Amino acid sequence: NSLHIAQTLEAFGHKEKISNKLLIIGGGNIGFNLAKNIEESFDSARIKIIEKCKKSLTPLDASHHMVSNHVVQVDGNKATCKCHFQAQHVRRSASEGSNFIIAGTYEDILLRINEAWKISSRVLTKIWTEGNEQVVNP
Repeated sequence: NSLHIAQTLEAFGHKEKISNKLLIIGGGNIGFNLAKNIEESFDSARIKIIEKCKKSLTPLDASHHMVSNHVVQVDGNKATCKCHFQAQHVRRSASEGSNFIIAGTYEDILLRINEAWKISSRVLTKIWTEGNEQVVNP
């Protein structure tokens, strides 16, 4: 529970307050379910989900994102988060193929503002793609 996290952080010389506010940008169903689970587990948690990519994803018939291997480093009120992603997009009306897959990394800079962590910037690095890129960029 959060008490054990606070005690562990203090044992290693970190006397940081555990944030009760969380901002999730994107994430679709995964982000929604993560927010729901956190709010059910922690009474004081308040979460906002912002679908920043909604405009570009709306014309799609289907989209599936997998994000994994998060490495987070916290330094006071600033943090970095690096992770891997793979996303598949489907738009049946696209000419020259209806599927596009992209994989790569996200490198985020997060800032703690008014006790809430917020993503300040995100760098997407493409490692590979497969299929028709016009599915997402008509």
